[in-house]
Amino acid sequence: MKSIHHLLISDRKDFITAYCQLISGEMWYCRNVIERMESSNHIPTYSCLMVLLRNLILEREPVYGIAEWSKQFEPSMIGLLPDLVNRINDDRIGRSLDLLYDSDRGSILTELVVRIVRDFHISMEEFHNDSTTITFSGNYSEADGSVKRGKESLKITHGHNKDHRQDLKQLLWTLTVSADHSVPVHYMALDGNTADTDTHIDVWNSLRKIAGTPDFIYVADSKLCTRENMNHISDSGGRFITILPATRSESAWFREYVKDHDIGWKNAFSSNSHGNDIEFRVFDSPIPSSEGYRIIWAWSSQKEDLDSGIRDKSIRNAVSKLDSLHATLDRRRMKKARIIKRAEEAISHIPYIAYQINETNSEKFRKTGRGRPNSETKYTKTIETR
Repeated sequence: MKSIHHLLISDRKDFITAYCQLISGEMWYCRNVIERMESSNHIPTYSCLMVLLRNLILEREPVYGIAEWSKQFEPSMIGLLPDLVNRINDDRIGRSLDLLYDSDRGSILTELVVRIVRDFHISMEEFHNDSTTITFSGNYSEADGSVKRGKESLKITHGHNKDHRQDLKQLLWTLTVSADHSVPVHYMALDGNTADTDTHIDVWNSLRKIAGTPDFIYVADSKLCTRENMNHISDSGGRFITILPATRSESAWFREYVKDHDIGWKNAFSSNSHGNDIEFRVFDSPIPSSEGYRIIWAWSSQKEDLDSGIRDKSIRNAVSKLDSLHATLDRRRMKKARIIKRAEEAISHIPYIAYQINETNSEKFRKTGRGRPNSETKYTKTIETR
């Protein structure tokens, strides 16, 4: 089994060079495919791309600054022969990226992953998937998803932005890693308005191709929990673990169930994070999901502490807002509808807290007519409600 633990690494660029040398056999396939498309002999496309890769990891210089950046290093440290350093420029890097775009990138990636998994003995028994958004500032009008150079391009557009920047355009990015040492085995870049729920079937099909079997565990967040996604994996002979959304009817059922049933929690495992012990317990649900899949409810001491802290803070904030409203009513009048609106806003989605509006009537008397009051003076009574 190959190992890099014996390498003496002085800094990051040494580590990257050592790792690239270690997987040189696997990278040979990638180099062979790309260089078959080579249209210039000034500098190999593969070498340009490897310089770009090192730059992305180390510095993230803009393309026009990579030529100057590459001259800081001993050529062998960035995968170049000495006579090729001065031939690196932004135009050649751009042409290399064009050739990479024109290549069959999906096949290259699959073959590369399969070779690394095989040679480094990475376990394919369990995969973990997640997604994020890549946010762009600018118009990107040409990134419209149209066919370019004979290939479908990606559409940079608005969608559900996970950076909470709904004003900016984005792409959706998914990454799947092995449970064994978190080795990346698959990714997808998708149009910015792609829903996470629509990605899992394609991802799982690709993983089945890489693993050579459907007999692995696919772990993903609640976006996997749709009838179509789960049935596809199950019907194809696969297994999955996902999170049941709180909006599902099974979640509401369990919340009612715990009110009048003793839950037989079973200890699952414990861990330590930053010096704090964390306990996990599980309970096998007496009913399956609506699709017929097993549900296991989980309890975490860390989650309980976190929820308790959030709940206490929310309650304190709500009480503070109600106190402020009460103080305002002591100083000035306010319409009842306005009072109710502010009180409802204060306790919105806050458990264990309510409010009550008490109305107090006060009588006021005003003399009618002019002159000094006497025994025959008449008064008008008004009732003021506060």
